[in-house]
Amino acid sequence: MDRADLSRLAVVKLGLAQLISWGVTFYLPGAFGNAIADDLGWSGQQVFSGLSVALLIMGLVSIFSAHLLQRLGARQVLQYGAGLNALGCCMLAVCETPQSWFFGWAVLGVGMRLSLYDALFAALAALFGARSRALMVQITLLGGLASAVFWPLGHGLLNALGWRSAVAVYGCLALLSGLLVSGLPDSRLPVLNAGPAARLRPLTPRPGYLSSATP
Repeated sequence: MDRADLSRLAVVKLGLAQLISWGVTFYLPGAFGNAIADDLGWSGQQVFSGLSVALLIMGLVSIFSAHLLQRLGARQVLQYGAGLNALGCCMLAVCETPQSWFFGWAVLGVGMRLSLYDALFAALAALFGARSRALMVQITLLGGLASAVFWPLGHGLLNALGWRSAVAVYGCLALLSGLLVSGLPDSRLPVLNAGPAARLRPLTPRPGYLSSATP
């Protein structure tokens, strides 16, 4: 298989994995939040603040995700993130107390950091070099469809199964996102020697980076 064929395969697999990873995490409260609040007798603020906990954890573990990308490679990091997303969803599906709810979201925060754009863009850059810019645009567009896909999917699952089973299904979908990247060649970030500031530089493209990409 040549690099052009592999590039098309990467777009499909990584795009679907990204779409799923966003859908089962970031858009989970929008689909199930009101039903969860009504069922458990919690306030809407309490339920929806779970995502805020996840975002806080994402920021706190960013420094460690860079080291994992250097040590393990992007494919393994993406798969670990998918596994943590699945675990977090399962924890939410069985939670009964606010403490278990927020702990589940803390697990999701780590999974989101490992499964979303940082590790994804690192994989693209390592696999395709200069071509990764165009691929990032295409993958980002696919990831942007998560809301369009998971809003109706989540509400359909909610009506058919109830929120607990629906969130458990989200956990299964998170595992699927890990399988989607399993066939990709592994790639590790090079270890930079320009000091701590360089090693911890974010992987997210700078403003204007995506606009300069061409198909």
